[in-house]
Amino acid sequence: MTDVTVGANMRDADASREGGDAAAGAKLPQFEEAPKASNWKRVVRFLETARQLKARQALFWAIRRGWGRSFRTPARAGIRIRHGVRMQAELVRPACELGDNEVEFLNTRCRFDDGIDWHNADNSKLWQYNLHYFDYALDEGRSPDWIREAMEDWIRRNPPCESVGWEPYPVSLRIANWIKFDLRAGRSGQLPPVCKHSL
Repeated sequence: MTDVTVGANMRDADASREGGDAAAGAKLPQFEEAPKASNWKRVVRFLETARQLKARQALFWAIRRGWGRSFRTPARAGIRIRHGVRMQAELVRPACELGDNEVEFLNTRCRFDDGIDWHNADNSKLWQYNLHYFDYALDEGRSPDWIREAMEDWIRRNPPCESVGWEPYPVSLRIANWIKFDLRAGRSGQLPPVCKHSL
């Protein structure tokens, strides 16, 4: 907004306060529509634009204008239906097949006799991610006491920003799984206080 416009707006506001109905009856200025460009002007504009094109660009522009764009749809792929095949998503082994201090991710089973080793370098980073997700906290076969102890142990042995468990994806899944564990029917309020504080 320019100074001229601001000045005009202020004058209009003063006039409306002083004049009352006189300012309300004033008409706003009407703008005429810009005349449409004649065919000659269009040709001149086209030539000015075309003059800036490289030879290759002009060639492809002419090809497109001449033959147009073609949108070919691929031939329909043959679909073969296999009967008697069922997909079943079973991402983790249920705890009824594992001991309390035992987990299995990516077909690699690990037993922790002296507490969970949160920084286990023997396994891949993806395996460690799975360990820090706490998906097993939602497994009905696991004892809630063992899960709470694992959560408290995680807080003790994983200071902020010093392990794989603090990378964004594991953090987001762990938070969701801890909240789900706390809100489970019949277990509401089971999340240890130190874990609530960390959330």
